[in-house]
Amino acid sequence: RQPFDMPESETDTVGGFHTEYGTFKFGLFYTGEYLHMILGSILFTLFFLGGWNALPFLPPSFGLDGVPGALLGVVCLAVKVLCVLFVIIWIRWTVPRFRFDQVMRVGWKLLLPFAIANAVAYFVFFAVYETLLR
Repeated sequence: RQPFDMPESETDTVGGFHTEYGTFKFGLFYTGEYLHMILGSILFTLFFLGGWNALPFLPPSFGLDGVPGALLGVVCLAVKVLCVLFVIIWIRWTVPRFRFDQVMRVGWKLLLPFAIANAVAYFVFFAVYETLLR
């Protein structure tokens, strides 16, 4: 799905590499793609959004025990996952598909120098941090 579909953006074929497959395999590709998106949203929610906890300053499941607490946790997780899915689908519908050369230009001229600067800043920070603690 655009804009995350560089292998599919072949200009000589209309549907990219999907034109080589029949309906069942094509359906499996798209099912796998959407399952990947759902699993990624679940992992993002668990790692960065607190998972099944409603709010960080409240007790888990509002202090409820047993089945009501578990159901509230499942509902909180599902709502957060749906919000992340909404953002992903919104980005896909909003951002245009970039050409391969544009993506490579951004990667080499912007992201790689930023990653190197980030690594250098990380090493400098921890070198200074270690010398100040000793």
